[in-house]
Amino acid sequence: AGSFKAVSRENTSHGLVPVSFPYLKYDGRVHDIAEKMFIHRNTVHYKIRKVEEILDCDLQSTETKLYLLIATMNYQLRPMP
Repeated sequence: AGSFKAVSRENTSHGLVPVSFPYLKYDGRVHDIAEKMFIHRNTVHYKIRKVEEILDCDLQSTETKLYLLIATMNYQLRPMP
């Protein structure tokens, strides 16, 4: 399995971290995520597939969602350089 650090590295070019928290907040409801982030639904699908690919996981799993939530919150709370 991949790590959230890999997702954050890919974040620079793909914007993966910003979609992770809304994915969890809106329970994977792509329409709601796209609307809140002002991006197209297909973009949300692409970014979520990319996160799943990097982490080598299925984001439909409750356990995986919990791990991703913790990692995302930790990422957002880290001190800025």
